[in-house]
Amino acid sequence: MNQTMEHFWMVYVNGTVSHAPIHKHCTEQAAKTEAERLAKENAGIQVYVLESKGCCIKHDVDWLEPDINNELPF
Repeated sequence: MNQTMEHFWMVYVNGTVSHAPIHKHCTEQAAKTEAERLAKENAGIQVYVLESKGCCIKHDVDWLEPDINNELPF
């Protein structure tokens, strides 16, 4: 199963739970613009731009279909 992952950026304001990243930015520039806006609102606080680098998926269930061409109907 080949799956691709969405590439996105998020903004994190250091030390504030209320500013946990929740919005995915489609471009790095959009994330930087948002980081600058948040930095202006939070003087002296570090604001980070985070980039998605990968993801993992755990698969618990495999669905198997019978080979009906090799089974007898009776």
